[in-house]
Amino acid sequence: MINEEPVQSLPSTVLLDDEDGQLFSDRRLIINSPGQELPILRALAAHAAPFASVELRLHPLAEATGTSPDEFNLSNVLDNAGYRISERSTNPSGTISYYARRSTRHSALAKSLTELESRIATTETTIVAEQHHNREKLDKLTAGQQRLDTTQEYLARQSRVIRDGVETSIGHLRRQFYNVQTALEISKLSEQPISLQPYNEAWPMAGADLLELMTYILDRRPHTILECGSGMSTVWIGLALKQLGRGRLYSLEHDDHFLAQTQHLIEINGLTDQVSINRAPLDDVSVGDQDFEWYAVDGWQEISDIELLIVDGPPQSTGKLARFPAVPMLLDRLADRATVVLDDADRPDEQEIGRAWSEQYGLDNIRERTAVKQHRSQYFKFQRGGDPIGEELER
Repeated sequence: MINEEPVQSLPSTVLLDDEDGQLFSDRRLIINSPGQELPILRALAAHAAPFASVELRLHPLAEATGTSPDEFNLSNVLDNAGYRISERSTNPSGTISYYARRSTRHSALAKSLTELESRIATTETTIVAEQHHNREKLDKLTAGQQRLDTTQEYLARQSRVIRDGVETSIGHLRRQFYNVQTALEISKLSEQPISLQPYNEAWPMAGADLLELMTYILDRRPHTILECGSGMSTVWIGLALKQLGRGRLYSLEHDDHFLAQTQHLIEINGLTDQVSINRAPLDDVSVGDQDFEWYAVDGWQEISDIELLIVDGPPQSTGKLARFPAVPMLLDRLADRATVVLDDADRPDEQEIGRAWSEQYGLDNIRERTAVKQHRSQYFKFQRGGDPIGEELER
């Protein structure tokens, strides 16, 4: 009888023969059993699977004691182990032998199952490898997409910068072209040639506005003109006054470089009798509850009866509403009838300044905005009494 020891210590009742096994082995398992079914099950579970055939020998004692399994139960046990009874015999001693061989169908299924398990294991390994590979590819694609997005954002920004630059350049070229045209018109007003070289003004008054201002001066013939911020306009105004044979222009300038440059142009064009460039550093001033940087009083305290006030400074970079103090600071120095010209009136700050002058100091806006796109100056009339001189401008 096969006992419950491991397969490596099978008793001598397990015999091997040389019969050819159809599927698994050429070994045959012989089990001597006294009839107990449990040892048979254990023996088959532990040892039968590798064998091609099984011979189960039941001792006669098992028949006598009633401990022998019937053929139905025995057949089920063998069938569950993958064997089918092929023969039954009784030897002279009364021992009953059951011969069973490995079921071909069971063996084929077992082999298929083993192969399937192997393929599943291989497939799982392949899937894991593919998942890892795909994850690496996805990570690379994600990184690439992020780089692409970054590049697209950069290109979009650069495109906007280039487009804005081109539009700005086109705007400058258009203004320069229009300024050349208006400069020719201005030159027609002059009875003598004028030199504007060398000159490098960063924020010149637009040609259309300068032409309009020259026309206004030649028509209205103001005696005293004060200009906040010197530049190319200073030379042209001086030329207009020289042509009129009367009047004087005082120009306030806080920047020493521009002052020297404009002074040089005044001298080489012979306009020193018509134009004075007054150095006026920016100083802290208060208007109401607001603080500003504006021209120091030393630059304008001797000037009075101003008939034409031209506000083209200080620069916008000095602070919000930088040009607002011009009217409140000079109000008592304006003539009873005066005109105030505010340059760059197309900017929000200057528009707010114009409204504040009208509301707080009674200046009348001669025109909100001209129909000519190139004009940027805004004209206001001021009067203490009588008929104003700054009537509606006709183009």
